[in-house]
Amino acid sequence: MKHIPIGLVALAVSLLFSQAQDTKPQKRSAELQVLDRFVGVWDVEVTANPTQGERSTYKALSSRAWSLGGAFIRFEDSSPENAQQPEIQILMTYDPEAKNYPGVMMSGVTRSEITGTWDEKSQTMTLTAEFPGGNRLISKHRFVGEDRAEPKGAITTSDGTVLVELSWTQTRRKPTGHSK
Repeated sequence: MKHIPIGLVALAVSLLFSQAQDTKPQKRSAELQVLDRFVGVWDVEVTANPTQGERSTYKALSSRAWSLGGAFIRFEDSSPENAQQPEIQILMTYDPEAKNYPGVMMSGVTRSEITGTWDEKSQTMTLTAEFPGGNRLISKHRFVGEDRAEPKGAITTSDGTVLVELSWTQTRRKPTGHSK
């Protein structure tokens, strides 16, 4: 009798494993494949130029990957060198009805909705993030090769007053692994 529970567990595990292999994510649409450009681990250097205050630069690490089902891309950004910079989490997808890229961003306790549009000709994703209180970030994320992007943007108040101009470079790290 002691062997029956172990046998049932083994059977259940094998059934779950075979089902997991059969439920591979479906091929993503061409619009979702646009987000493949973001996938990888990126070194990021941000320059913030506020209209009042001193210009500052900080470095961050951004890890970006597809969700388990392949419908969303996840961004996980942190700045190990600067503990004052809050961790940033972003989740994005493509909305075929609206023909844009909706998302959600969390930065510390601040959250915002994101809307993106893609321009194939210029290889640029324009992102608009709406923050509580009416502030807005509009950025243009231009890819200048497979492993480099040069975004820039500004955070403005609800009346359009610029609070801070931002520019940053992003360089994708080469995958590490053992080659045979």
